[in-house]
Amino acid sequence: MTVNVTVVAGTDGNTEASTTCTRSKPRTLPSTSLSRSPGVPRIGPPRKIVQLPNCNCIKESTGDLTRITAIRLLTKDQVTLIAGWESSSLQAFMAGASGWAPVCTNFVPGDAMRFFSAAVQKRDASAAQTIWDKLFPVCDFICAKSHIRVAHTGLDILGRPVGPPRRPLRMLNAEDRSKLKSVLDHVGAKNG
Repeated sequence: MTVNVTVVAGTDGNTEASTTCTRSKPRTLPSTSLSRSPGVPRIGPPRKIVQLPNCNCIKESTGDLTRITAIRLLTKDQVTLIAGWESSSLQAFMAGASGWAPVCTNFVPGDAMRFFSAAVQKRDASAAQTIWDKLFPVCDFICAKSHIRVAHTGLDILGRPVGPPRRPLRMLNAEDRSKLKSVLDHVGAKNG
């Protein structure tokens, strides 16, 4: 069952985003995405937010790995923490994140699923590290060049075009496209 999930803040309530994820059990209340636009008051810290009846996830996407542990401790493990900065996924899982919304699954889905299984489901750090070492170059490139732009350009390279991203974003330029092709070749991404 795919649902929108509440995705809010680090420890200070300053970082917000929204996402979707798959849940194995439906919730009785619909989930709500909370975010703060410029000029709108801040949403409270995670320990207050998790008191809302429909808060079930927090996506931590600042790249500051100390926040995973801080949020987990503040919320007393009441919510699913989603690793939201792709290039630090291994470290986020080791710190207690148990959800993931990666772009790399568009390119190497089998490796991504094996990594998630080893890191989160089996808690096998050694196996997760081995798989992560293969995934890291593509995940690092994704974070460096914009998730959306890399997804659209990468799928085009692999023969599964989805068209350009919505404006104002654009496909990667020729130089970055060439670098992405090399990274995708290196990780064994397959043409569609």
